[in-house]
Order: sequence, then structure tokens, then C-alpha cells
Amino acid sequence: MKQPSEVKRYLAHSDPFVRNFALRYFEEMASVEPDLVPRVLETLPTVDQREQRLMLSQCRDFTQTPASMEQLADIIVREPQLRDLAESLFLSASPMLLAAYSECFSMLSHRGGRTARQRMQLLKKDSRELLERLERYAVQGEQSWESSAHADAMYLLRELMAREDAPVDVLRSWALDRSLVEEVTYREILGVAAARYGHFSDLSALFLDNFTVDDELLNEETERTLTALASSDLIKIIVRRYPDEHWHVRLWIGDIVARFKDPLSEQGILALLEDESDPALRLDLAMGLCDLVSLDSMDAVKSVIAEDFRPDVVDLMEAAYANLVMHGVHDPEMGRWRMEVQAVNDRMLRSLEEWD
Repeated sequence: MKQPSEVKRYLAHSDPFVRNFALRYFEEMASVEPDLVPRVLETLPTVDQREQRLMLSQCRDFTQTPASMEQLADIIVREPQLRDLAESLFLSASPMLLAAYSECFSMLSHRGGRTARQRMQLLKKDSRELLERLERYAVQGEQSWESSAHADAMYLLRELMAREDAPVDVLRSWALDRSLVEEVTYREILGVAAARYGHFSDLSALFLDNFTVDDELLNEETERTLTALASSDLIKIIVRRYPDEHWHVRLWIGDIVARFKDPLSEQGILALLEDESDPALRLDLAMGLCDLVSLDSMDAVKSVIAEDFRPDVVDLMEAAYANLVMHGVHDPEMGRWRMEVQAVNDRMLRSLEEWD
């Protein structure tokens, strides 16, 4: 099994399928490695504009550093076709880092400059004021929900939780809000997100019950949090609970196992795959095996590819192909897999061009 440190170099691989797999690997595991964005930005000049935009869009949750801020500022000035995505990444930097690059605000769009100044102003607010502002987001989220407002709330939450005097007890209580009101609230969703920044590992097993509720935002934030908090103990709990859970729950928790890069996860997924009969979930588990980048699981992955004739199987073919390339192994099926994936990509690209 390759470790994240070994996968990084494939971000600059000559094969786009391998590059894209490596980038998705880090995106889905919510990596906070500081050198990821600089590595991606260094690769941009070697790929076409369509892939450049795709790569930048996958970096939205990565950590910004002085090195990446310098590179992003240069792209904003010199690459108009990438300006919107580069600006979004620039604005995702911490308030402290934004303040260090305040001289670059004039090159941002009007809206981007305003956002940068507003986020930098958070440095002047004490934690009590930030909590009050977050409380307003919690109330507003109950009345109407917008993705842009959620992004702003997440930014504020991240800054608040980074402080030594963060109101940890308050935000822990928010994460448990549904135990009191018996329905999903935006306050609870913010509390679940706070758990990953505050490392509330003791709540991990409890959060698994969130997937029994069909609420997309709660499920997404819970998945991100459990990915960040995953441990051997949590993986064992998931593997034990998986067979008795409903389809919806199995779909979410199987992915979490694959994001904990450890041989225990591989053993667990192989065991689950042996007993899982649902084609969609078998495909998802096999994709999880690919996400662990282990050659030992390739026979199981190939078996799922051979038995599944639905269109989604091309995603698994692409992941299996990338795995074998990364391990330096040739398989007779690799050529066919790549051709099928390329054919699907070409059809999709033609459809997009016709739509435009």
C-alpha cells in the first residue's frame, strides 16, 4: 500500500488519468499537507485549459501557504481564463495569511477584494464576537440556506476553532443538538464541522448515526469530519456495523473506511466486499480499495469490473488503471480499460462543446 507521501509525485505524472486519480486521492482524504497546492500549480503549465480548471477546482479545501499565495497571485494577473478559480483559492487562506498579502487585494475582482478585506478583519475580532457571528449564521441557516453563506460560515468556524480560547464546549453542544430537538438543525451541522477542527474524536462513533438521516448537508459534513477523525477504532466499529445498516448508510460509511490509509482499512473492505451483494455498493467498495493504492487488492477490483456492466464501472476502470501504473505493473486489461475511459471522456467533451 502506497502512503500519501509516495502518491504526491504522481500529481505531475505524464498520464492525465494518473494525475487526476492522485489529485482526487488527496481531495477525498481532506489532506492538509502544505505542499499540495504548490505541486498542483507547478503542473498547470503542462496541461490544457480544461484540465487546469479541473485541477484548481479540486484544490478548494487544501491548505494555502506563502508559496501557494505567490503562485496564485501570479496566475490571477497573468491567466485570465483561470482567474476566478485562482482567486477563490487565494481567498481561502487564513486571515493571517491574507493580511500578509494585502498588497495583492487590488488585483482581485471587486467582490474578491471585498471578501479578502472582510476576512482579514476577523483578526480584530475576539472569539466571543466570532461566536456571536456564527450564531447568526446558525439562525439564518434555519430560515434559508445558500451555498455561499455556508462557505462563509465554514471559513469563520475554521478561524474560530484555530484560536486558543475557542468555545469548545459550546460547539460540542451544537454537534449534539439533535439529541435535544430530534431534527436536523443548521446549528448541529456547524457543530459537526467544528468537531474536525477541534478534534472531538470521542464523538466519532456517535456521528455515524447522522447517516441514518437523509440530509445531504449533514451527511457531507459528517463524512468530512469522520474522514479527519478516522482511527483504527472507528474503522473497526464501521466494519462491524456495516452489514446491518441500510443501503444509504452503507454507501456513506464504506467511503470513510477507504479514506483511512491503513492496511486495516484494506482488510475491512475486502471482508465487506465478500458479503456485499448490491452491485452499486460492491462498485463503491471496489473503488475504495483503489483509493488505498494497494496492489494486493487488484484481483478483487478486477472481479468487480468483470461482473458490472453499468456505465459507472468506467470510473472503477480508471482508478484500477491508475493504481497499476503507480505500482509499475502491466496487466493485459489495462489497454482496454484506458480505451473505454477515454471514449467516455471524449463523448462527454463533445456533449459539452455542443451545449456551448
